[in-house]
Amino acid sequence: MITESSCTIYIHNKISFDRYYIPKCHWQELKASNVLKSGNVNADGITVYIPASSSVLAPNGFLYPSNELFTNMDILPQNAAKDIIVKGECKFVFDNTSDKAASESLKKLRETSDIHTVMSIDRLLYGLPELQHIKISAR
Repeated sequence: MITESSCTIYIHNKISFDRYYIPKCHWQELKASNVLKSGNVNADGITVYIPASSSVLAPNGFLYPSNELFTNMDILPQNAAKDIIVKGECKFVFDNTSDKAASESLKKLRETSDIHTVMSIDRLLYGLPELQHIKISAR
């Protein structure tokens, strides 16, 4: 699998977001629109492929990167509609001290980075080991 890019996933916790960096992934963007009777609808999308060889799926269903990149932390988005993904390494860290601080942090991240909302996560862990991967769809 081609891994020409990297990404940062922000997983929504109960108050704010936790940051996880994925150093090797394949990032695809689609720019499109659908024509409906009511007018054009934006259909842009992002698809990110994370090779299974750079991660380990534990029996509890959580994805753990190999080489102890994130020891004892799951990075698989838990609530796809709330999690965020950013292309490349984004070093922004959320202020998790309160709801207000988290909200302000999200505003700052939106101003400084091109963020995308995670819509679905597919575990494609079958077939040849070198082709197994996690597929994250976002907009």
